Amino acid sequence: MKDFSRQAVRFLLVGGINTAVSYLTYIGLSGFFPATIAYAAAYACGVLMSFLANGKYVFRSKGGVKMLLPYFVMQVCLLAFGTAVTHLCEVNRVEIWLAGLVAIAVMVPISFLANRWFFLSRTSVRAGPTKDASG
Repeated sequence: MKDFSRQAVRFLLVGGINTAVSYLTYIGLSGFFPATIAYAAAYACGVLMSFLANGKYVFRSKGGVKMLLPYFVMQVCLLAFGTAVTHLCEVNRVEIWLAGLVAIAVMVPISFLANRWFFLSRTSVRAGPTKDASG
């Protein structure tokens, strides 16, 4: 359970930093490109940063570049699910500012579990040392 808690804290830290960097990237690019292009590019940069930071720092995975495409697909699925949560709020006339908070509250734990599953199921390396059967 210690690994789970530590991973959760690191995931929140990485997510906060990633959100700030993605937003600054969006702001920087929006001076040169239309908002939709700036957003898409910032989102792609955020997914790449998330892949690198979550894999290496949060879950201590030794997976390589071959995992990037499946990771991006997973992130698109999470984006679609988060969009569906926001849509449900919208059709139920939840205030827009509250709908965003609801989506965050729903998606952060789902995203953590999805990332944890993704990185830990694809590599044999787990956070922390492991004991073998002889020791």
